[in-house]
Amino acid sequence: MSLLDSFKKIFKKEDKTSKNINEVITLEKLYLKVEDKIKENSEKSKQLKNNIINRINQFNSEITLHLDILENLDISNRKEHDKIKLVVTENLNIYVDQLKKLINNLKDIENLEFKEGVNKLYFIINEFDRKSRHSFEKATILIGKELQNVKITINNFKRDLNNIVGETRILFEEKEVGNKLDLLFLGLKQIKDYEEELNKKKEVLNEEIKTGNKEKELIIQKIEQIKNSDEYKRDLKEKYNHEEKLNKLENELLSLKQKINFKLLAKYFHHDNKKSLIISEYANNFKSSIKDDEEIKIVDYVKEAQGIELNSLHELRNKLIKINDELITQTDKDIAILESNFKELNFKVIGIKSSIEIETRKMEKIKTKKDKIIMEIKDLAKSLFPSIEVKYSKPL
Repeated sequence: MSLLDSFKKIFKKEDKTSKNINEVITLEKLYLKVEDKIKENSEKSKQLKNNIINRINQFNSEITLHLDILENLDISNRKEHDKIKLVVTENLNIYVDQLKKLINNLKDIENLEFKEGVNKLYFIINEFDRKSRHSFEKATILIGKELQNVKITINNFKRDLNNIVGETRILFEEKEVGNKLDLLFLGLKQIKDYEEELNKKKEVLNEEIKTGNKEKELIIQKIEQIKNSDEYKRDLKEKYNHEEKLNKLENELLSLKQKINFKLLAKYFHHDNKKSLIISEYANNFKSSIKDDEEIKIVDYVKEAQGIELNSLHELRNKLIKINDELITQTDKDIAILESNFKELNFKVIGIKSSIEIETRKMEKIKTKKDKIIMEIKDLAKSLFPSIEVKYSKPL
């Protein structure tokens, strides 16, 4: 079996999953076990790498001794044909060069990361076998014992490497799984932190809603207090009297308006655009026109065209100016301010509720992601700790 085949056998994954569950642990305990396993494997990796480096150094020393012997071999006095001796010498030199390259290449292993170093190691040795096989075979035509000793040294080196590297298969698998679990736990912690942040945000928002609702309730109470006050009752009475006066004034204005024949006025003053415009304004908005027209020109127009006296319009105008269409009392103003504040608070509470809905949707998405990560952790944990079942109770 070649070294390459040996390595393939070593690195071939096996199903370590056991159906025998001996222990049930939480995610929190699993995290601690994973961290311990990572530390343990890190120490094992260092030890195995040191073992490989020490064996390489030993091998290099052994090969150096063989090189001294091979480089000092002299086959010139052998009885074989010169052509054969030339072929042997040339191939011996090629083989010696390959041995030197092998030693030099093996020195680089120490500076590589462990797994990369192991992969590089088998590549270097198999490249040596491939490139040196032909020259080795031709050199052994006349050189047997010395080259056989080199071969024994190389085979012993390969055997020892296989024994050392054989321990690394499970180590590499566990390291890969451990690193994946470490990243998943990191992702789970980030999700937990984000969940806490969202929960705090929701708590703040819920408190704001409570505060807003309390303030709204206080406003309602204040409005009720105003409406139950004597001042408000007096204001209602005053507003009622005001409405009565306003209605009486409106009726008087309507009575006077009905005495005016606007079609007749329009026809009578059709040649005068200015008067026609004033007549049209009175016809369309009698009350507003009286308030705006200080001279109350319509009185003169009616007298001229219809022969009717409407002098009482002057008195009505004065009353109209003094009285407002709507009486706004202090209690009305106070209630209006409170109702405006209530409306603002209501909009604010609606906005906060909308924010809570957004945060809730975020939490639902994050929960789905968290559940997926937990399932991945539980599946990976089976390959690292076959006899353990992970029970999820609360976020890590």
